[in-house]
Amino acid sequence: MHHIFNVTDNITFNALVWTELKKHGIKETGKCRKPTRNNDPQKKSLFCQPLELLESEEALIMVESELENIPDGSTPICAKGDILVQVPTFVVQSCQAILKGVQTEGLFRKAGSACRQREIKRQLERKEGFKSSHDVIDLANILKQFLRELPDPLIPYQLHDILLKYVSL
Repeated sequence: MHHIFNVTDNITFNALVWTELKKHGIKETGKCRKPTRNNDPQKKSLFCQPLELLESEEALIMVESELENIPDGSTPICAKGDILVQVPTFVVQSCQAILKGVQTEGLFRKAGSACRQREIKRQLERKEGFKSSHDVIDLANILKQFLRELPDPLIPYQLHDILLKYVSL
């Protein structure tokens, strides 16, 4: 049996998730995912690209709690400890820049300047990176826009209903 955090490819990961879900009586629906908007690997754009086409780096995620043993005797799929995951470099850098101004009121609520945000996006597309002079509210809005424009959601469409059912168990 593979541990879910040791899986490196999507096919094995999906198979493990479906195996666990089927143990709890959840059936796979026939939902298809939305077609991607801009998945041309020749176009090196940052926005509207599938995550697998973006430059990424390893990031450490700390799991602070452990799931209890499931009543049917199966082992939990989450373990306590640190996990290394691949995260798009843009997300890591933007989060680091946002953390510098995390005390700003309305950080993810305020709209900021659309003009400044367009300019920052152009700079990022040219791989110029973030500057200390960038307004943290604009950076937060660019990160939100990046996540909104992902062609595939972070949680795949075919798992939405299943995870909702699983959480309600």
